[in-house]
Amino acid sequence: MRIGIDTRFYNKAFNGIGRYTYELCSNLVKFKDLELVLFVNPSSPILYDDKFLNVEKIIIKEKLFSLTSLFTLAKKIDNAKLDIYHSPSFIMPFVKKTKTIMTIHDLIHLKFSEDYTFFHKLYYEKIVKKNALKASRIITDSEYSKKDIKEWLNTDNIKVTYMGISENFSPSLGFSDTLTNLDGENFILCVANNKTHKNLKRLLYAYANIKNKYENFYKLLIISSKNSELENIVKENILENDITFINNIVENELILLYSHAMFFILPSLYEGFGLPILEAMACNCPVTCSNQTSIPEIAKDAVLYFNPYKVKNIEEALERMFFDKELTETLISKGKDQVKNFSWEKTVFETYNIYLEIVKFGLK
Repeated sequence: MRIGIDTRFYNKAFNGIGRYTYELCSNLVKFKDLELVLFVNPSSPILYDDKFLNVEKIIIKEKLFSLTSLFTLAKKIDNAKLDIYHSPSFIMPFVKKTKTIMTIHDLIHLKFSEDYTFFHKLYYEKIVKKNALKASRIITDSEYSKKDIKEWLNTDNIKVTYMGISENFSPSLGFSDTLTNLDGENFILCVANNKTHKNLKRLLYAYANIKNKYENFYKLLIISSKNSELENIVKENILENDITFINNIVENELILLYSHAMFFILPSLYEGFGLPILEAMACNCPVTCSNQTSIPEIAKDAVLYFNPYKVKNIEEALERMFFDKELTETLISKGKDQVKNFSWEKTVFETYNIYLEIVKFGLK
């Protein structure tokens, strides 16, 4: 089978789609009956990665989110004579000759439209929707996302393949510049971004309330850029010495932060999967998180849940994780067990079987 995959979301920062793409491709190269063709941008780390040394690569020079790149990509896909083209994201050109698969991780662009332009919504309705309905299969990360997508597209042509957890994520005892800057102080870790659905605003208010009650409460380290609204909340509550924002850290440092954190918090209002929860568990970091959308499906009983829409509930979770050492030890143990249910090998094997189904049984 000759399978094409768009890898242009993958970069050294390893965002969610980038992580999924990299793990998908690096495991698919192990299948002897697959001939991979990777569509890359000119600066892609894949061009210098030994894992892909003998894999065909097609360079797309245009910017990832440009309309011209869609036309260029479509032409190169059809010229590549693929059995299947797999888009691991919402970016899919209109191809004429090639069967397609689209992975739709979530519908955040539609659910939280305030963070996205009119163009984003138009793109989803006019391009993503049509291409998804044309695809031989739609893949998504959770049963929750499947339900969302089914309602949006009115189709049952959706398969769930849970994401995995990289073997790189395990307890680590190193040092990093970030840890050095924290001066050895205990900290809570949050991995997010500054979009509305990540709910950092309520987290900051809850943290401010806790800090007013307990002067010796842990520091808060947030892996995200900060916007003016978040910065103002920090300043208004005089938390400049207690909250640190860091953006774009590399994987090795992220693993160290999970390993050193007192606990991990994810206050999201919406997640298609919630990969950082598993990453924290794999590094023996206890987790408290939102009880919304796909999160209970992925985390089960291995976390302390809270209602992310209520600042008081977030505050109570922070307080309990701080004082209840028996709870955090239990969550570490449960987390170790829960993370065993997810692996990239399983994800990729299930994806490979979808390829087989389409090629061997002649699905559209």
